[in-house]
Amino acid sequence: DEDADVTDGREGAKRPYFNSSTMGRQQKVEERLITGRVEEQTPFWSRLGSTDMETVQAISALRASILNHQRLEEAEERAQIMIDAMPLCCLFWDENGELTDCNDEALRLFEVKDKEEFRSRFHELSPETQPDGSKSREYVRKNILSAFVEGKLRFEWTHRTSQGELIPEEGTLVRIPRGEDYIVAGYARDLREQKASMEELQKARDMAQENVRMKSEFLAAVSHEIRTPLNGIHAMARTVSGLDV
Repeated sequence: DEDADVTDGREGAKRPYFNSSTMGRQQKVEERLITGRVEEQTPFWSRLGSTDMETVQAISALRASILNHQRLEEAEERAQIMIDAMPLCCLFWDENGELTDCNDEALRLFEVKDKEEFRSRFHELSPETQPDGSKSREYVRKNILSAFVEGKLRFEWTHRTSQGELIPEEGTLVRIPRGEDYIVAGYARDLREQKASMEELQKARDMAQENVRMKSEFLAAVSHEIRTPLNGIHAMARTVSGLDV
């Protein structure tokens, strides 16, 4: 019958196995061409079935796998675009506490040219000690391990740019799943503008308090200067009022 003829044709051609060849457009996989092979080699699929239905099912499964892979690549690309467009500095650490990736905002904030430089110089981009006296290298590792255990951690941190300018930050570490493992994502908010605003407010408050003090001293002095001649005038008036004129 027809199925037997197809099977005999495959066996007669001595190409019972098939593989796939990529056919793309604009560097994207569109289809894969199924081709016969004389022997099984990696990455070959199983031997062709004895009916066309089995072959069609195998090809359909391969096509579905390709489409799923394309969707995953597109989703990862969208996620990377969103991370790079984020106005916050974003860093990623693995379970060993090693920095693995960052977004474009981190490169801008620390004034480094690329991610490789940022990873290799990460510990240089912090002062040796933090404002509370703790050593930066030990403190950051401790915080990352705490985030892996607790799931989330928030703290204040001081970094510095590649040019040496100190950057006060609010840091947030969050444990997130990635595949079968977990990583820690770190978000850093630059507090330089906020700190500068707080300093300006403090200066304005100090100035207002100084103005109040000076006003009080001025009024006290004026009051004293006014009372002194008035007391003399009042005494003289009492003396004059007691005289016979």
